[in-house]
Amino acid sequence: MSTLARSISLTIAVLVTILLLLAWPATLHQGVRAQVPYEGFPPERRIPVDKVLPHPGAMPGIPLVTYGLTDCMDGDVLVRAVFVDSDGSIDANLYSWNNPSDPGNPYGTQEVDTYMQRIRSQYDFSWSIWAPRYSKQVKFYVEKNVVAVPYEPILHASGDGVWERSALSTLLGIPVYDEFSGARQWAQNGLTVNQFGRSFNRSTVIFFVLNTSASQNFADGSTSFAYIGGPYGAVRRFDTFIFEDTTIHETGHLFWALDEYASWCSAHGGCSSDWWWDRDCLFDHTPVTNGNCESCNPGSVVCMMKYGSPTVCAYTAHQISWNGTALSSPVITNVKCPGCTSGGKLLVKGIGLDSTCSVFIDRVEYAAIYRSDTDDLAVKELYLQTATTYEFRVKRSGDGLVSDPYIKSF
Repeated sequence: MSTLARSISLTIAVLVTILLLLAWPATLHQGVRAQVPYEGFPPERRIPVDKVLPHPGAMPGIPLVTYGLTDCMDGDVLVRAVFVDSDGSIDANLYSWNNPSDPGNPYGTQEVDTYMQRIRSQYDFSWSIWAPRYSKQVKFYVEKNVVAVPYEPILHASGDGVWERSALSTLLGIPVYDEFSGARQWAQNGLTVNQFGRSFNRSTVIFFVLNTSASQNFADGSTSFAYIGGPYGAVRRFDTFIFEDTTIHETGHLFWALDEYASWCSAHGGCSSDWWWDRDCLFDHTPVTNGNCESCNPGSVVCMMKYGSPTVCAYTAHQISWNGTALSSPVITNVKCPGCTSGGKLLVKGIGLDSTCSVFIDRVEYAAIYRSDTDDLAVKELYLQTATTYEFRVKRSGDGLVSDPYIKSF
């Protein structure tokens, strides 16, 4: 190559390098700007949650005997959680709870206990928190049971009953030939005889089964499922939503709440609903509609029974027996951090705040100072992590009402 040619090549290379260096910061900056953290009420996840099945042996609109177990969501509720394992005697034992070698188990030998903690917390911050808005008091108590059966549940069709009957036979200590009567008996026993050594107003059963991913359904293609009004539901370890959110949704079904996403409610009466049953404990015996069904209500709002959003709409409240008009809870409109990452304070702006309010940060309650001049709440001496997403709520102790969650990162 001639000296002139080498000089021209070197000049071109230098120019290209300079252009790349000039472009790189702009490209990097654009990439950073695109990663804006989400702030505010959690967005609606528009994915159908589960498979809901009709109450066994009942016809819509006809009063029925439900043994007082899940007629209405009120008082102290016992959830008899049953974690089902396979012993390999009939089906191959593919998965086991608390197995450290399971790639889907990040909790090792504490897997079941970890899920129990998550479920209990979710009950506290879902149905139990929403109940006072409708002038109700509800507290859930979750009992842990781990049972081995000869079957691998996920390999069977939802509702075929074979592994449910086996598990219930072990729990009851007698042969069970019908999964519905067996689950009802196990729940009914729990009203007075249980691990908590106390009595309960309501009781239900939820089975938890193992799978490897959200795409691994039951043999008939079903995801998690529950029977309307009970007597039981089943939740997969990996599902459309996280484990505890699915559990809360299925609990709604066990207490007669209907799905509100289009693919289900459009096929079951729409906003009129053809899946309603009267119960003795209902204050209002007028047929309950499913008016938040998105296929017929253009103004359908976010709700736990639609896509698992952390709120309860008036139609769902009516279905589970909360017949009162919703009270006005506190509302968070903004969260500011003048110094909350370095020992300073956090400020919460909102509606309906007063001197009785406290602030929950990731479900841990903190005392707050109400500043009447600026109408906000101040939480002092915090060391929150930067680049971390937090969930905030405000509780007004004067009436026990709690705000919907507000998500923010700093």
